Formats: sequence, structure tokens, C-alpha cells
Amino acid sequence: MINNVRSSKLFLFGVAVIWGFGFILNQFSIDAGMSPSMILFLRFLIGAGALALLFFRRLRGFTRRELLIGCGCGVLLFAGFLLQTTGLLYVTPSTTAFLTSVWVVIVPFLTWAFYHFRPPMKVFLSALLCLGGVFFLSVTPSFQFSMNTGSLLILICAVVFAFHTMTLGWAAQQMDHIKVAFLQIATAAVLSGIYFLLFDWDTLPGVDYGAGLWPVIVMGLVNTAFAYYVQCQAQVHLTPSHTAIILSMESLFCTIFSLLFGYDALSVHILIGGLLLLGAAVLVNLTPADVEALTASDDKGAE
Repeated sequence: MINNVRSSKLFLFGVAVIWGFGFILNQFSIDAGMSPSMILFLRFLIGAGALALLFFRRLRGFTRRELLIGCGCGVLLFAGFLLQTTGLLYVTPSTTAFLTSVWVVIVPFLTWAFYHFRPPMKVFLSALLCLGGVFFLSVTPSFQFSMNTGSLLILICAVVFAFHTMTLGWAAQQMDHIKVAFLQIATAAVLSGIYFLLFDWDTLPGVDYGAGLWPVIVMGLVNTAFAYYVQCQAQVHLTPSHTAIILSMESLFCTIFSLLFGYDALSVHILIGGLLLLGAAVLVNLTPADVEALTASDDKGAE
């Protein structure tokens, strides 16, 4: 199903749509009184359970090395999501999504530093366009940049997610991607559960389960089990930089959903930021053949 570069990009684009709506689902659960750690614990527990049921034959037996790799990815996954979900307590879903997208700028430089592979110039240009999009989608309507506790937490989360993408890209080359997906989600579930029991257990009485439980179930099955299965398999065929820029489109879809559900109002800076992100996604996916085709069509038009 995901066996080449083209299908990998297509499925990752679908994951970006799913994750974009995930910010809204997260907000639904937060509005229902769930703590960030409770949301993550239930989400990852459901996700790990779904993968275990679907792929139990491939999950029989893990080497020590596989456990270390998978659990390492899980620690980064837990840390990034805890920072991100906590940030949602302070800022809107769209701001959370776009600030998270800063990881796209970080990944090419990490690739260069760790793999000694200099990404093509278009990757750096796309990363800069993404950064510009993040800026415009993080300013106030009067074009003043705002930074608060939530924004700071999410920027730290972006750094963590950049390292997670790098680690996951390497891990997918070292072991079965199903094992990577399961181990990282299961590890994140355990860590989230421990955090919840230690710090957020007393929030249980104030939760509206009717409003908050169904979004968590959807996130567990679709945004976690399915999405991370796809990402692990796609990163066998794509570089971390390409993966990051395609997945950064989640912030654009989050803004669209956030507008539809009334969490944000349409403004000029949102339009500019969205266009910059679209430009980044198009640029990073352009191949030399695409450029030649566009040039040829322009030449024919001129004739």
C-alpha cells in the first residue's frame, strides 16, 4: 500500500489532514474537563491496543535493541505531546498547530548535523516559508507577535518533535515499522498514565465523559494507531526533511477546522500564513520533471 515515494507522500498528506482535525478533538476533550495527561493516556492506550489487535503476529518477540529504539521514540513522543496538549490550555488550536510547525525548520539542520547530508536548497527555502507562515499565524490582528506560557511550551514541543522525526526516520530503517509504531505508542501510554496518576488524578470528578470521551477514542484509533503506522512506513521511503514539511500542513488544516468550529476568526494574517505554508508544501514536492513541465507549458504559452 505504501511502497514508494509517491504513495508515501499521499498518505502523509492524509495524516496531515487527520492531525489537523486532531487539535480540534483535543480541544473538545480539554473543554470537557480532561487534563492533558488523561487525554494522552487514553489516546495512546487505545492506539497501542488497536495496533496490538491488528498486528499481534508481527509483534511477537522483541530484541533488546528493538525495545531500546522503540521506547526511545516513545519518550520523545510523550514529551512532545504533553507539552503541546498543555499549551492548548493557554492558546487556540490554530496557534498551537502553527507554532508546532517550527519543527519543520529544525529538521533539515538536524539532518545535516547527524547524517552529514546537506538537504537540497529547496528544502531550506520551504522551511523558511513555513517559518514565515508560522509567524503570520501567530501574530495578533494588529500584527503584534504574542508570546505567552502556552506559546513557549509549544515551541519547546516543536524542538522535541524535530528530534522525534529524526529518530523515527532512523528507527524505521533499523527494524519492522509496525514494531516501532507499537513500542513508541505503548511507551507513551505508560508514561502518560504515570504522569496522570501522580499529578492529575484529582481532576477526574470534574470531567464530562459524554463530551470528552468520544474525541479521545477517535484520536486513539485514527490520529494515533493509523497515523503513526502510516508515518513509520512512509519514512522508509522519505527523508526526515520531506516528512516534516508534508506533515507541517496539519497546521493549515487545523486553522481551517478551527475557523469552521468557531475557535478562530478569519483574518488577513491567517490567509497570508496559510498561503506561505501551501507554497512550502508545493516547493518541497516539486521534482526536476515538474519544473521542466511547467517551463515547457510557459514556453508554449508564449508562442
